[in-house]
Amino acid sequence: MSLPLDLTSELDVVNLMLSAIGEADVDALPSDLPEAQRAMRVLGVINRSVQARGWHWNTDLDVPLTPDGAGEIVLAGTTLKVDPMDQNRDFVQRGTKLYNPRTQTYTFTSAIKCKVVVLLDFELLPENARYYIAVKAARSFQTTDLGSATLHQFTEADEQLALINLLQAEGDTRGATMLNDYNLASRLRRS
Repeated sequence: MSLPLDLTSELDVVNLMLSAIGEADVDALPSDLPEAQRAMRVLGVINRSVQARGWHWNTDLDVPLTPDGAGEIVLAGTTLKVDPMDQNRDFVQRGTKLYNPRTQTYTFTSAIKCKVVVLLDFELLPENARYYIAVKAARSFQTTDLGSATLHQFTEADEQLALINLLQAEGDTRGATMLNDYNLASRLRRS
């Protein structure tokens, strides 16, 4: 008999962050405790920054982006990054719209297929991503709150191990190796 999988929740992460600064756990979110509110803000920033890199699990391919009645392509509020699938096209995200730097306009005449990196709710992330975000957020929170060099070194090692596990899982799900995927190899080098 297998046990049900208990994935890391936002509450788990906030409590990990609170324990990193010596504070007691909270029972629920949102919380009235100021430290828990700060932890939630830090978690939100770290979550967005990690997801903004673009991973197999939060990247949609061949997404048709269609101009509205004014000829503009307005992006979903969860869009973190857009890249045209056609390498001969050069469009960028500016705010919530797609922009053409060659013509210096937001105007498009037809749909464009793009690779789109989206911000997912924490509950939709794979466990390796949740854990990496948790450790990174706890280290960041602890560093800004207490600034202990000893604690920082310990959690920095944990963060590096969590990132390695996440990158390995990313490579496994994409079927990529360092031999056939330049992006995976460059991520490992930067880490």
